[in-house]
Amino acid sequence: MCYIEQMKHIILASSSPRRKTILESVGLKFEVVPSMYEEDNDLPMPTNQLVMHLALGKAKSVFENHPESLVIGSDMLAVIDGKVIGKVYSKEQLIDTFRLFSGRSHSVFSGIAIIEHGRELTDWLETKVFFRDLSEQEIERYAEHTEEWQDKMGGYGIQGLASLFIDKIEGDYYSVVGLPLCRLGVLLKKFGVDIL
Repeated sequence: MCYIEQMKHIILASSSPRRKTILESVGLKFEVVPSMYEEDNDLPMPTNQLVMHLALGKAKSVFENHPESLVIGSDMLAVIDGKVIGKVYSKEQLIDTFRLFSGRSHSVFSGIAIIEHGRELTDWLETKVFFRDLSEQEIERYAEHTEEWQDKMGGYGIQGLASLFIDKIEGDYYSVVGLPLCRLGVLLKKFGVDIL
C-alpha cells in the first residue's frame, strides 16, 4: 500500500508497458504520458552519464507540459566491446546482436530521473547479463518465430522467451526489465514519496 504519493500527481514519462507494470506492482498511483524526446545514443559521453542524460531528457519533455506533477523518466542501453546497443528494429540487427551476446556477458546501463517543481535528481546502475552459447538455429528461430524482440533494447526481454538464453545476471533484475525499482524508491523518498 502506498501512502504519501496519493498527495502528488505522478507521471511516468514512458510508453513502455514493462515500466508501467513494474510501477503498478508496488501499488504506485500514476499516469502514463509518453515522452516525445528524441534519443541520441551517440552523444560523446560515458554510458552511465548518457543513460541519465536520456532519462532526464524524457522527463523534462513531459514536465514542460505538466509543471505541477512529479515526472519520472528512465532509459537503458546495452554495451558490449565498447559498443552501445539500443533498441533493435530489424531481424538482421537482432541476429547480429545475438551473435555478439552468445557465450558472453554484456552490461545493461539503466538511468532514472525525477523532476518536480524544477528540482531534478538522477541515478544510474549497471547490471551484467550473461548469455549462454547460442546456436545459429536458436538465434534464427527466435528472430523468425517471436515478436518480443521488436523495439526492445538489445532485442530481448529478460522476462520473456529470451530468458532461455540467459545463464545468469549480476545486478538488478528490474533494471534489465526496464526500471531499477530499488534505486527509484530511494530517489522517490527524497521527493517525499514513500512507497512503504
